[in-house]
Amino acid sequence: MTKQLLIYFTTLISISTFSQNSNSKTYIESHYSKYFELPREAIYLHFNKSEYVYGEEIWFKGYVYDRRNDIPANVTSNIYVDIYDENGKLVKSDLFLGYNGFLRGNFTIDNDLITGKYFIRAYTNWMKNFSEDDAYTTEIYIINETPIDSKNISIIPSNDYDVQFLPESGHALIGMKNNLGVKIINSQGKGVKIVQGRILDNDNIEISSFKTNTLGLGNFSIFYEKDKTYTALIKLDNGQEITQKLPQPNTKGVNFNVQNSLDKKVVISINKTATIIDNNFKLLIHKDGLSKSVSIKFKDQLNTSISISRNNLFKGINILTLFNSQNIPIAERLIYNYKGNISSKKINLVYNKKVKDSLRFNLSISGQVANYYNLSISVLPFATESYNHSDNIISNFKLLPYLKGYVENPIHYFTDVNRKKKYDLDLLLLTQGWSRYSWDNIFNNKPKQRFKFEYGLSLTGNLSKNRKGNSIYFSGLRNSPPQITKIDTSNAFKLNNIFPETNELIRLSFKLKKSKNTKLETFPTVTHKLNYLNSNNTKININTVRNRTNIISTEFSVASLNTLIQNNNIFLEDAFIELEQDGVLKKERLRRGKSIIIENIDYANTSVIELIRNNGFIVNEDKSTNSISIITPKSSINPGSKGPAIYINDTPLNDLSILTSIEINLIDEILFDQYALSKDYLSPYSGAINIYTSKFPLPKVNRSKDLSLYSIKTKKGFKQYQEFYNPKYSFYGSSTYKKHGVIHWFSDIIVSGKQRFKIPDLKQNSMKFFIEGMSDTGDLISEVISVNIPSDK
Repeated sequence: MTKQLLIYFTTLISISTFSQNSNSKTYIESHYSKYFELPREAIYLHFNKSEYVYGEEIWFKGYVYDRRNDIPANVTSNIYVDIYDENGKLVKSDLFLGYNGFLRGNFTIDNDLITGKYFIRAYTNWMKNFSEDDAYTTEIYIINETPIDSKNISIIPSNDYDVQFLPESGHALIGMKNNLGVKIINSQGKGVKIVQGRILDNDNIEISSFKTNTLGLGNFSIFYEKDKTYTALIKLDNGQEITQKLPQPNTKGVNFNVQNSLDKKVVISINKTATIIDNNFKLLIHKDGLSKSVSIKFKDQLNTSISISRNNLFKGINILTLFNSQNIPIAERLIYNYKGNISSKKINLVYNKKVKDSLRFNLSISGQVANYYNLSISVLPFATESYNHSDNIISNFKLLPYLKGYVENPIHYFTDVNRKKKYDLDLLLLTQGWSRYSWDNIFNNKPKQRFKFEYGLSLTGNLSKNRKGNSIYFSGLRNSPPQITKIDTSNAFKLNNIFPETNELIRLSFKLKKSKNTKLETFPTVTHKLNYLNSNNTKININTVRNRTNIISTEFSVASLNTLIQNNNIFLEDAFIELEQDGVLKKERLRRGKSIIIENIDYANTSVIELIRNNGFIVNEDKSTNSISIITPKSSINPGSKGPAIYINDTPLNDLSILTSIEINLIDEILFDQYALSKDYLSPYSGAINIYTSKFPLPKVNRSKDLSLYSIKTKKGFKQYQEFYNPKYSFYGSSTYKKHGVIHWFSDIIVSGKQRFKIPDLKQNSMKFFIEGMSDTGDLISEVISVNIPSDK
């Protein structure tokens, strides 16, 4: 009874002195928060498979996460993705466009990607500011037509094992009860199961026992006595036996143990040897620059305990670091707080019916509170052996950024979470030791901002002296709105935040100064530079790759897989894939209004302004200020409403004066809608005008003599997004297709209610949907759903 009262009293004192980033930060908290002042990004790539055959494409969806605020990171638009061979040598590199924390892309499996293992790495320029490597790296396997000889993939048995005994929080103490973690791996770095472990002292007396899980992780308690040694007798599930000495304990020190199996709280027991005279300690609970602290005071005892409510812990990872009175970190342990972070199954996916040559499905998210979820879905045959990723979006954002060691199969801890999975994760964190963030760096090496967030590219250039213009009009890009920039007195110009795709034309029009006799005799010479950041990682250390593919152990033939795809050629499927939401078909462009195809009109005698005026909008021009205002007839009766929203290639246009500078031959189509309703519009009756530029401009006309056009081809820019297409497989009923083929891939399914979608009917009786996603509020989803297709439907 006395012991219980003592623990309760200690707990009460600890909670009452709980500190969370107060204004009077101590030395430790101040350095810690400053170390994380610069925001940290995390990236996860969801691939439609882990093993690919020549003739297929590597499709992926990217998610970028703000770890501190637990929301999508939407500051960076430039995401670099590299492919390295099994020796870590760079093979391919591309730049992909990020949007609101998401990206999508693909790589073609060509002759550069021969049969073998590859590593894909995704990163941003901003990540270079930190000593910790925040890039995402994962492993895939490619089966190419060369070599055509049979190749077996199998795990070679080995009798070599590495057994480690790891004291909780870093130290084992003599004369104390200690909790030791057990970790055993084979020569391939994979965990193996110990079915029986016995701890014997030097008198051959058994004092403890243990087992491990299938990942080779376990633990046991031991009281180290003075002048005794201890030995572990281990029996593996294959019958092999191993004998190994336990590490010697410290005669002086401090450690702590965590009871993390209780539902509502964690209990922390702190121990010290009698040789430690320091009685004042601090326990810092921290994550991503946020921290809370508890003062620990020893009086006459060598042990003390505190309990902390899970409501006072951070969601997900919590790093517990014990400091002595000199602010020196002396022990550390990581724990995971599942509360409020991992929920039960969220996705409701149901087969609806067959529609012509497609299958329709209904999808919704249980208890949705976010405005929307952005999902990627890989649809594969039920018997697939080609989706063996060891990670998911949750493990990459919630676990791996905090660990410095290799983690086998991290997806295990965030799939069908139950009490056993939680215990397995606690064993992992017990054996991981100290976190990824070095206290030496925290105290002495605060990150400095040397690299910026990249939002698009910039184009700089110089004109020859014979130019007579004073500004440049920029246009022609699919993902960038037109803009006008001034030419300075040194004939230089700069365009910022543009998003040119590789091989896309950047069109420059030079607007001339107003003069009756102005005439451009010769076009000015333009020298330019596009600030594309080439990969400086020509080689990586493959031993640091943390996300490994679980390569199947069954044998298969490269030669037989080459017959999976007809003649190794890609054929576009004819099936039309549509997305529906609440019964309304989502179109790529709004077409309730009028569409004008430029090539169908006498564009040589027409301007953009005239087209807008001739299609029901009121255009007012003030040539003295070079300003324009456009009014929708419906909004003219409401002076408080705004005119139509103007879009160029679906990007809002704020400076309407640019409309006077757009060459009509650069436009493909204009959509006029006086009744458009959109959350982007200030007034629901303002309407919309959507201008789409042409990838192949019409012949230039000489309607205007005060503009001169110049084009620059982007040699290296953002990789153009491609819609998913599937190779034409030879036999959809073969076992080879069922193990290695693809049914469909969705890079973007936006769910803000009920969603319906279709996939091609490839005559599969059952299939699996591998779903990853993130909401606008940062809620994460990772689920695998199997669906049977009734034969009578």
